Amino acid sequence: MGRGGARLGAGRPRKPAAQHELHGTVPERPNPLEPRYAVEAPEKPAYIAANPVASAEWDRVLPLLLEQRVMTPAFRGALENYTLAYADVVAGEGLKAQSGFCPFVVEVTVDGNGVERQKLKAHPVIKLVNDARRELRAWAGVLGLLPTTVGKVAAAPPVAPEDEEDQILRRLERPMAGVVAFKGR
Repeated sequence: MGRGGARLGAGRPRKPAAQHELHGTVPERPNPLEPRYAVEAPEKPAYIAANPVASAEWDRVLPLLLEQRVMTPAFRGALENYTLAYADVVAGEGLKAQSGFCPFVVEVTVDGNGVERQKLKAHPVIKLVNDARRELRAWAGVLGLLPTTVGKVAAAPPVAPEDEEDQILRRLERPMAGVVAFKGR
């Protein structure tokens, strides 16, 4: 029988500080190292701008995310993946809508005795579209774009503008990357 204790992924995940602020609660053990990001509109990557469908979805969704105060630098990758999954769904549905598209294919194999066997399978585009839809739904949930997840995504707290001295002090307080803090005996 396994023993209890702290293990990765065990139990309920902690609420971010922004969610505690929204709900007016105080965490039992606040995380002093939790990052706080400013809300900002990221620049559209070139590979998304080159895809007209993904680019149009980026332009449609970004203002919504900024209005909800969800779009921070931490969510840029989620937005990129969401728009690419959306473009994959649109492309796959376009292939399925072409005249003459058959949702099934016949796979012909020959066994060791030379006997030909036929097997009816779903068209590969069907699987690609279903996978893209699943991925699209997952990324939409991360960004709070689904009716069931819109209340679960924490908005970024407003960040007061810092002067140059505050920025320098904040950088000095952070441990250097790659250096492990060590307490001596």
